[in-house]
Amino acid sequence: MKKCLYFSLFLISLICCLVFSSQAKSNTKSTAVSLTVDKAVSVKCAKDEYSVDYWVKFKPIEKGYYEFNVFGYPDETYLYLYNSKGVELDCEEWNSFFESTFITYNLKDSETYYLNLHSYNAYDEERTIQITAEKHKHSIYKEIDEYASFDYDNGLYYKLCSKCDYSKAVVVPYVKTIKLNTTSYIYDGKAKKPTLIIKDSEGNTLKEGVDYSISGKTSAKAIGKYSVNIKLKGYYSGSKNLTWKITPAKPVGLKITSRSSNSISLSWDKTSQATAYRVYYGDVDDYKEYSKNKTVTTNTATIKGLYFSSNYKIQVAAIKEINGVKIIGPKSSAIKCPTGPAATDLTVYSFDEGEISVDVSNDWPISGYKIYIASSKTGTYKCVKTIKTTKKYDNYCVFKGYKSGKTYYVKARAYYTWADQKVFGPYSSVQSIKVY
Repeated sequence: MKKCLYFSLFLISLICCLVFSSQAKSNTKSTAVSLTVDKAVSVKCAKDEYSVDYWVKFKPIEKGYYEFNVFGYPDETYLYLYNSKGVELDCEEWNSFFESTFITYNLKDSETYYLNLHSYNAYDEERTIQITAEKHKHSIYKEIDEYASFDYDNGLYYKLCSKCDYSKAVVVPYVKTIKLNTTSYIYDGKAKKPTLIIKDSEGNTLKEGVDYSISGKTSAKAIGKYSVNIKLKGYYSGSKNLTWKITPAKPVGLKITSRSSNSISLSWDKTSQATAYRVYYGDVDDYKEYSKNKTVTTNTATIKGLYFSSNYKIQVAAIKEINGVKIIGPKSSAIKCPTGPAATDLTVYSFDEGEISVDVSNDWPISGYKIYIASSKTGTYKCVKTIKTTKKYDNYCVFKGYKSGKTYYVKARAYYTWADQKVFGPYSSVQSIKVY
């Protein structure tokens, strides 16, 4: 009888222990234990306990992605995440031999979430399962969808996390500016090196070695034409060639040595390294549109075939020819010069005693005439009158006091004034007159 009583008490005690242990190891959502980023939760499983169903609640410290790590027997442990409304949320799961990591989507800092742990004892042994929480740090890698280039072609790539579903599209602005800060240098015997300016459509400067590579002639001393190649890389695709040059210096000392009604002669100082020169000339008012040029090999030139009484602008540039390629330097300072009038038409009369009558005419424009008289054809001609007029015809004048019966010789020429420069045309033919 006593033995039966002891046995009954033993069974009752055992049943009570089993129920207490089960309740201690498993719980419900309403009695969920709080989990924080700085405090782990441990669940102990007895040797003879086949499964554990455990609830943990978690409130994020701030909005974002979180990782819940389960240590111990990951093959037999499952974790489910629910929001405050009881809706199950998706998790990304990563397993290793001793640990399972569950990565969540963005969690709100104003909401409480519930984690339900299911663990199965497949090995019939005692064990402890630990749950921790921490802010998830993305393991970012990038996938390029489209490369950025020139001419309004934006690029696109994605930032992705290798552990979670994080994805962010990033637009790469197209390359808007690509140029050299200087494309033409003047030769002085020193090395020249242009600077590349390359920016995207938002004004950001691209980085050499990261966004592009540069090759070609990036520095030089000698006169010549050079090119550099810019090849885009990284998030960019495409290439461009840019050119630059070193030229002879611009000539100095340009001056007029002579001029006539249809030609202008000039000279200038020699320019170092120059093998030839180009002379530019044209009407002052239409110089850019109608300018002409001629090439000479010395530092002098005569421009022929010009219009009489016309205003010209003249410049000179030095040239160096290298392997058949002409490198032309900048133009010199300009000089402005008028040509002279055409030859004057002269008519001489003697109607009254001791008088010589003269009539001169010329093509317009003119500013006046000078009339010369001599007592012999090869003698000294004296200017007897200057006529200031813009008239083409009817420029008539009478000179008195000459000896009757004597033959005199008369010639004339017109002049043209522009910008304080007076230019004479050629003399008329000499006319003889016997005074009445």
